[in-house]
Amino acid sequence: MREIKFKIWDKQGNKFLESYDDGYVKIEYVLNTKGELFEWIESSEGGGDFMNELEQKNFIITQYTGVKDKRGKEIYEGDIVILNDSEEEYKCVVKYKYGSYILENRYFTEQLSNCEERFLEVIGNIYENRELLEE
Repeated sequence: MREIKFKIWDKQGNKFLESYDDGYVKIEYVLNTKGELFEWIESSEGGGDFMNELEQKNFIITQYTGVKDKRGKEIYEGDIVILNDSEEEYKCVVKYKYGSYILENRYFTEQLSNCEERFLEVIGNIYENRELLEE
């Protein structure tokens, strides 16, 4: 079973959140010894839908795909990855479409589940490193 994890991008602050608490929605990250996201804890007073509440407050929620790259880095929606299968090299964005995670650029689309980890490398994400997509 795939591990369920999230990261939250703050559109106004232009950064990934380490924690968030507005008195109604509370989010807290627990990092492992490498400084990587280990656990995401949320609570919502009054039992509301905290995901919807966050999206209404200019946050983007990205989910872990369950796949790691060749260096062991977790791959999330919105990550920019290089797919290098020795014949070709593609710079792609990880998206959730058609009921699964895909790698996509202008000329290429591939199911992430069809790609071996040894051919994938995370080089950034569309929020902090959009310039990586410019050709």
